Amino acid sequence: MKTKSAVYRAFLLIFFSTVEITFAQVQDVNGMPDSGRNMQTIIQPLHEILKSSYTCDSVRNIGELNTVTDADAYAWLSTDGLRIYYTRASGATNTIYQSSRASLSSPFVSPVPADPIFNGSFSAWFSDNEKETFFKGPSSLMYSNRISSSTAFATPTTVVLHGMPASGFFAGPSLAPGMQEMYLFTYLNPSQTYIMRLIKTGNFDYTVIDTLDVPPGRLPGPGQLSKNGLRYYFSLDSMGITRIYRCSRMNITATFGPAVKFTPVYSTGSFNGQPSVNAGENVFAWTGNFGSTWAGNDLYTLCLGTAGTTNTAFPESPRSCLLVPNPSQGQFSLKLPDNEYAQTFHLEILDASGKLVYENYITGKDALNLDFLFKGLYLIRLNGQTSSYTTRLIIN
Repeated sequence: MKTKSAVYRAFLLIFFSTVEITFAQVQDVNGMPDSGRNMQTIIQPLHEILKSSYTCDSVRNIGELNTVTDADAYAWLSTDGLRIYYTRASGATNTIYQSSRASLSSPFVSPVPADPIFNGSFSAWFSDNEKETFFKGPSSLMYSNRISSSTAFATPTTVVLHGMPASGFFAGPSLAPGMQEMYLFTYLNPSQTYIMRLIKTGNFDYTVIDTLDVPPGRLPGPGQLSKNGLRYYFSLDSMGITRIYRCSRMNITATFGPAVKFTPVYSTGSFNGQPSVNAGENVFAWTGNFGSTWAGNDLYTLCLGTAGTTNTAFPESPRSCLLVPNPSQGQFSLKLPDNEYAQTFHLEILDASGKLVYENYITGKDALNLDFLFKGLYLIRLNGQTSSYTTRLIIN
């Protein structure tokens, strides 16, 4: 018969094998200092590591690259999607790692540090031929080049950024073809983040021209341009849930249009951001997080429309589902086919004007309480990995 102390030790063993505990200055999911939680003890679930399948046509945690105790974030994909550079942060030490794979349906090989110039740095961008790089050094934006993609980079040069805020942090550089235009994520405080647009004004000088327009009430996160510079993929935060969006333009001198949610990319966690895309814009890599700290970041990937595969990332055409009861005072349950109750859905609720008033991740088994909404008619949208539903809800 187990003693009380033996039972307690067994509990501790189970507990400490399923959580990670850190005692350090806390960084948020984008690597920015989280001043509200400095030096606190953070207990959070360990990373989800999924290595059993290397299919390319559905969202996949890149378990062969992700580490349990470190942050893996800020991916950059090569033009063919076969090579990846990303930030690995162990404690206060950041560096850029790289890996490759034989095909889009193959696993990545064991990652290695990309180059000594990246020690202490994170969030690197590379030219299409991978011979030039802009990266965030310990305190400055840096530039370097090399003779070929297999040789070492030269000693980096500091890039002068004119018009940037005197205080704050930046990350996620991304440049348009020709490197005359740059987009840079800038963090002032938890309620003030921007995507700065800069133009080249000297050999290693860039000047802020304006900021990327985002919907009111949304906080933008780091992003990257498509390889042709015609789309910008980035994240927007709303009510603590961060999703990936993209905006488009006709040419690289034009202004970007409004941001549109990019629904295929998700991790089922509360944070999805720092996206990168190959030249064909059918292979994606991004950062997913089930918590809110830097150490909780994992890399995810997805390929769309790959030859020989069935694309399950785009949901089917929306079908109707039942809400019970409907009308209601805000409490209701979903009625779905029996085989879909366990599926995770992205729930969006829009008011009569089309404004998003609530979003969350749920399963078909979850009962919802929306009694904080005003009386009226609402549109309910459920987007899962293999199916989607839409219906109307009346709150009385």
